[in-house]
Amino acid sequence: MSGDQPARGRLGQPLLIETKLTPPRNRSEFIVRPRLIQTLDRLASTPLTLIDAPLGYGKSVLAQTWCAAHPERGIAWLSLDATDDDPVRLWTYIATSVDRIRPGLGSEALTRLQAPAADVDEAINELVNSISFYGDELVIVLDDLHALSTTSLESIERFVEWLPANACLLVTTRYDPPIALARLRGRGLLDELRAHDLAFTTAEAHALLVDQQGLPIEQGDVELLVERTEGWPAAVYLALLWLRTHDDPAAAIRSFSANHRHVASYLSEEVLDRLEPEQRDFLIQTSVLPRFTAQLSDAALDREDSASLLADLERSNLFLVPLDSRGEWFRYQHLFGELLQLELTAADPTAAARIHGRASSWFRERELVEEAVEHAFAAGDETTAAQIVAEHYRTVMETAASIMIVHWVERLSTDALLQHPALAAAAGLVAAVNGRPLDERRRLFAAAERARIENPAAWTPDVECMVRLGSAVWRDGDSGRGVANARRAVELAANSEGGLGVPAVASLAQAWFFEGDLEQARAAAQRAIDMPEAPQTPYARIGALALLAQIDFECGRVTSGEHHALAASAEARTVGIGKSWIGGLVHLAQAASLETKGSLHEAEREAIKATALLHELDLPHTYALLTVAQIRIRRGLLGQAATDLAEARAEIDSFADPGRLASLATAVEDELETAQRRAGDGRLREPPTGAELKVLRLLATELSAREIGATLFVSVNTVRTHIRELYRKLDVNSRTEAVARAGTLGLLSDSHVGDPGPDLPSNT
Repeated sequence: MSGDQPARGRLGQPLLIETKLTPPRNRSEFIVRPRLIQTLDRLASTPLTLIDAPLGYGKSVLAQTWCAAHPERGIAWLSLDATDDDPVRLWTYIATSVDRIRPGLGSEALTRLQAPAADVDEAINELVNSISFYGDELVIVLDDLHALSTTSLESIERFVEWLPANACLLVTTRYDPPIALARLRGRGLLDELRAHDLAFTTAEAHALLVDQQGLPIEQGDVELLVERTEGWPAAVYLALLWLRTHDDPAAAIRSFSANHRHVASYLSEEVLDRLEPEQRDFLIQTSVLPRFTAQLSDAALDREDSASLLADLERSNLFLVPLDSRGEWFRYQHLFGELLQLELTAADPTAAARIHGRASSWFRERELVEEAVEHAFAAGDETTAAQIVAEHYRTVMETAASIMIVHWVERLSTDALLQHPALAAAAGLVAAVNGRPLDERRRLFAAAERARIENPAAWTPDVECMVRLGSAVWRDGDSGRGVANARRAVELAANSEGGLGVPAVASLAQAWFFEGDLEQARAAAQRAIDMPEAPQTPYARIGALALLAQIDFECGRVTSGEHHALAASAEARTVGIGKSWIGGLVHLAQAASLETKGSLHEAEREAIKATALLHELDLPHTYALLTVAQIRIRRGLLGQAATDLAEARAEIDSFADPGRLASLATAVEDELETAQRRAGDGRLREPPTGAELKVLRLLATELSAREIGATLFVSVNTVRTHIRELYRKLDVNSRTEAVARAGTLGLLSDSHVGDPGPDLPSNT
């Protein structure tokens, strides 16, 4: 990696910073602590080991040292920071790091994560499967987990629960992450090292200060230092640097305080003040850069000697942490860096903004968009930040890092968005594709809409097209409004340079579908697929294919529907559908295909997936609920179907214009009432026995008679005997009728379907 390229890729590729995937190099002034290495050896069989302690307790050093002591294990390292607080970005880094252990190990997960609407759970599943097949011991290290918030941490928690036996997760953090630690601990999935575990013992301090560094101090002096520092490794290390400068280190120890304020005072008075002015200024000024090279330092500080200064500082061990094997990228030890920044602010309150501004320009010239934007924000220059985002948002929208647009736009002021309404509109689309909350989408689109009146020059066809497209796809319960917005989006896209033609036509097809005009919907969907630019917009094309399949199945065109469903599924597997309305349409197409083939249990699963994906998107969610209800009626699960129908009805009642959903709900309701009448009046010829009840509840699954027998540890002939008796007692002639009648009679519990557990009664 060259000195001016900290990221692995440029635009159109994952925006990864290579040095985050490599453990920092250990300094010469550290000791291997066998006590802790042995402890980690003992904990390595636990899925999650948490090294949890405040700043300066040597968490990262311990993790790195332990990994180095086990070269036989595959080590995937990731140094976290606040920019990783997005599940897609986080798991892209993790999968990339795992892939470095053996090429291809993380490739399936990375493919999932490249979709603009990436499904993180699916990517985690792929990664877990790959690790399991890998077989050899593997350790994933997440350094500085405290940089993440709830959403990202929930994905980490799920990963821990799914980890195969050959893998473990080693995490460092400054404080307890907000996940279910007690539950993980109770299930034997978590072990911990805390601050008191990491504190230096007298023996360890002696090994560092006397055995390794040769300081002329006695055992009692070491004990005093450990007592006064409370074993805080950072303070012991600071003391080492200080004591090396004293003629009488034993006397100096007696004046050293464990109070952290005294340590800060020591840093400024005993370290910084002893430096040459040029070195001191360089340290203080570069401290505002999260990571830096000599070239970046020259540009940010407007100087030409950064390379030689960095070389001198690295040799002097002044808390400079190398980030790569070539010694080009550095950062400061966190505590030291924070204190340096305080010094800079005290000396010149405006200096940090100037440095960030120059750093932003340096990154911008190299098209390293993320760093350029972040430094512009840090400089307090939202004008430049907005300009950089405006220059690159279209390209970033096509990458796995698209969610960054939302994060950036949310930091821009109302006035900045008024000048750049395209950013708010683009962020609204990205937010929707990534399943962000409905209120957030509405807020972003509303911010874009302000420019129509207050800054009409910025209200371009591109901006209006994105807003109309968003309003067409997410109709907020107004079918007629969805059609009107989709029509307008198509008109605008014809004069737009934003490549929105295919999404606009596909959205019109969907709007007509929910309005009830299936022929126009089919024609528009076919048009979207046939447009020359369709291959460049695969997600809109996949949505149109899935919608075509759904329409064909509804209209009895089974062969055509199957063709389009297969095409939508195949393309979705290639590019990934993720958590989006497009993904929901694909699952609904698959459900319709399976239902046509009589595979009702599998059809139900696909429809449930669609419901889960679309639960924030009002109209598609309602349609998915009705689909689930209809399939469950045909499976005989009448109680569950009634619940689904009631939920759909409640949503329909809240809509201003539900379109065809009201008539669809009526049709499902009629089918349910017919099924309930067929199920009987609630009287039994004879109550089923406990053994028959167990079989009855498994009849509600897709298990064959032989498979039911294997589940219950009885012969297939016994199962068939029970089924015949159940048909007689329930007065039915088929499996579906038996399940439906049992549901009406209360013999099936939704929480126990398919679970013939020991709590079932032995008789009724």
